[in-house]
Amino acid sequence: MTPRFNTIVGTGGIGKGVVYRLAGSHDLGRDESRAGHLLDLRDFCKLHIIFHYISVFLRDSRSGVRVLPVGAVGCDEPGRELLGLMQQAGMDMRFVRALKNAPTLYSICFQYPDGAGGNITENQSASARVSTAMLAPVAPVLRKAGARGLVLAAPEVPLASRLQLLEMGRRAGAFAAASFNSEEIRTTAVQKALKKVDLLAINRDEARALAGAPAKADAHAVVRACARKAMSLNPDMRLVITAGGSGLFGCHAGACEHESVLKVPVVNTAGAGDATLAGLVCGLAIGLPFMGSGPRTAIKLGHLFAAMSVTSADTIHFGFSLKALNKFARKNRQPFWL
Repeated sequence: MTPRFNTIVGTGGIGKGVVYRLAGSHDLGRDESRAGHLLDLRDFCKLHIIFHYISVFLRDSRSGVRVLPVGAVGCDEPGRELLGLMQQAGMDMRFVRALKNAPTLYSICFQYPDGAGGNITENQSASARVSTAMLAPVAPVLRKAGARGLVLAAPEVPLASRLQLLEMGRRAGAFAAASFNSEEIRTTAVQKALKKVDLLAINRDEARALAGAPAKADAHAVVRACARKAMSLNPDMRLVITAGGSGLFGCHAGACEHESVLKVPVVNTAGAGDATLAGLVCGLAIGLPFMGSGPRTAIKLGHLFAAMSVTSADTIHFGFSLKALNKFARKNRQPFWL
């Protein structure tokens, strides 16, 4: 197999955290105090989750693709643990720094009894100090890769640094993938950057924010409105929207398709959107079409990654491998991948 990309460079949060299961199913209120139970599972941050799946899949595929995270951890025990886990997954860690003056990024994930939930993430961590200057050493790598490079910008590092990586990638001729949170995606700076993004992966709330759709709009209405807005900014953009129980939507060149949720035992939905983005990147990297009627597309692979991820208590499924993915696909009557 000759992969489409030989170098994948990304920036985003590298950190860990804890998970509380809330008592009661109603949404957490602004002024509410709520009891919760600390769960025996591990939570990880954006870039680590995405790049774990990408690195393991491409390593097991013997693709020869280099996976290079750009970020920072603290000189502390969580930082050392994360560096070790990322190295074990096969990532090239030359652009991840250990900072003495900031702690490793830490987050608190909260879950409702049905498995849905959200995160509160520290904003004064080592990841918050990933500056545009720290990206400078990446430029020669991107120039060498050229059109066979892919850059990925994910939340939990400063927006300016993520936008800088996207611009560096575009100047080098690389494919540009990104995700943004709901607050960021409304900004002029992000909407300007979206004009040059090749792949945007967002969740339903982020899609609603980009489209300016009503808060109570159903998933299909949000997707239609978001697709119109995205295509007005960038007609060539590949758009993916994860919508929880409503499934996964992909849009490109005026067409949209929908993947329904697979019926699997759900243990933890946190990290499923990141797993989706990882699967999309892997699909494009090995030369799959973005979407379409065929049995193997990047959309379908992203959908499968997400379905497997929710069967794990941890926000990274450490049992993930190409062999395990194929076994999971066979069990759920999905196509084999390699």
